[in-house]
Amino acid sequence: MFSSSMKDITHQLTVVLSALWDAVGVEIMIFSLTLCAGLTVRTLALFQARAKQRVQEEGKRCQTVQQQSCEKSRVPETRESFRRVPVRVTSVAQLKKNCQPQKSGLVENIIHLAKDRPGCPQNSLGVVEMYQSLKRNNGDIRIGELTRPAKISPISFYTLVIQSVIRANKHEHLEEVLQDMADQRVERTLCFYESIMKQLAGQKQLRLALRIHDRLVAEGLEPSAVSYSCLISFAAEVGEVSRAVGFFDRLSELTTPSIRAYMTMLKMYSKMLNWPASLGILRDMQHRGVRVDTLALNVLLGTGVSAGKISEVEALVTEAEMMEPSPLDAVSYNTLMKGYVLHTDVAKAIDVMKRMQRQGLAPSSVTFHTAMDASVRSSHQAPAWHLLEMMRAAGMTPDNYTCSILVKGLSRESTPDRVKVCLEILHDGQKSCTACLQGTLYNAVLEAAISCGDESLVTQVVEEMKRHSVAPVGAKQKQLAQILGQEAVATSK
Repeated sequence: MFSSSMKDITHQLTVVLSALWDAVGVEIMIFSLTLCAGLTVRTLALFQARAKQRVQEEGKRCQTVQQQSCEKSRVPETRESFRRVPVRVTSVAQLKKNCQPQKSGLVENIIHLAKDRPGCPQNSLGVVEMYQSLKRNNGDIRIGELTRPAKISPISFYTLVIQSVIRANKHEHLEEVLQDMADQRVERTLCFYESIMKQLAGQKQLRLALRIHDRLVAEGLEPSAVSYSCLISFAAEVGEVSRAVGFFDRLSELTTPSIRAYMTMLKMYSKMLNWPASLGILRDMQHRGVRVDTLALNVLLGTGVSAGKISEVEALVTEAEMMEPSPLDAVSYNTLMKGYVLHTDVAKAIDVMKRMQRQGLAPSSVTFHTAMDASVRSSHQAPAWHLLEMMRAAGMTPDNYTCSILVKGLSRESTPDRVKVCLEILHDGQKSCTACLQGTLYNAVLEAAISCGDESLVTQVVEEMKRHSVAPVGAKQKQLAQILGQEAVATSK
């Protein structure tokens, strides 16, 4: 009976516990896990605090020992103590290792300053000074190791330094930095060198840019076609003709030269009055199918006229008239006309003007003045006055330059009508005429009027001079006194 009762109690207890577990078992498990996690975190924090305390205590102890050691070092050591204490010598390798952080920090400062406001001259100068300090104070450096912490390649570092050298106008350090790159075995690419030459060209350091070219060639690199075109300009501008020709020949081997390269060569030969070489450039353009433009042709025509090759220039103009489209313009014909003026061939000069009009080109004031000048220089004065009428018929107003040309002709062959025409032009253009030129021209007209022997004409010129406050010069006053009388001369002053 008792045994049966115990079984019932046990069974009931089991049922109650099972129901209780079903009700709160999950909560108990969560609580237990949370408690364990909290105890673990607290234990770890306690261990960390104790470890930190031990480090601090150790640091204080080391500091105390160091201070005691320093105090002992101030006391003169006896011979016995010197024998007992071993001398500790730091190796060279250890010294270099200790200096490494200092070098790396200087490199990082250089990089930061070069990138911060790169256009600022003070920053660029600071970069140059720090780089010199890096070399001077640290001796042997390994740039690859120093730039690694800054996450920048050695060539990028040196590019920043070189940019600063150029911007700071410290060009004397440029080749030194390039040699440092070679010593550090840092690769110098063609793009790297071409960038340097471009920067130097921007500062007109053309001779230095040519030396950079020599260096890249010595290192086995070949400039690009664009670089050769630039090098032609560099050499031509500094007067190294043979180098410019060499660059042009090499460019011609690589590709068809640009119109810019052709123009550079034409201008260089023009300064030398080298007509055969200039004509050779034109023929090369035609052979390669490069269109001969107006500017190139006019430079060539100017070279021929200056070199006295008027017949060859005439033939070239005739050839250009047959081109489609023709590159000739008013400047081209004016240049040819100038050639005939220099040879005092007024007939051909005027013929060029007519030829120009047949090509549908309207003569400019320069064209008329050039033809007039040719006439005045020759023994035939009449065409100049005919050209004046043509100029007016074309709607152009004669100016002081027109008068200057015509007045020169009056000294050789003057008539009352021509004197009056010059006086009229002077009157119309006096607002744009300087006092000096006005005085010169009026006195020349006065001299022409006196040579005509027409008293009324002389009086008219004198009155016009008086109106514009222009006084007759020395010798003419005596002539006026003979023609008009002393009183009239005194009034004209």
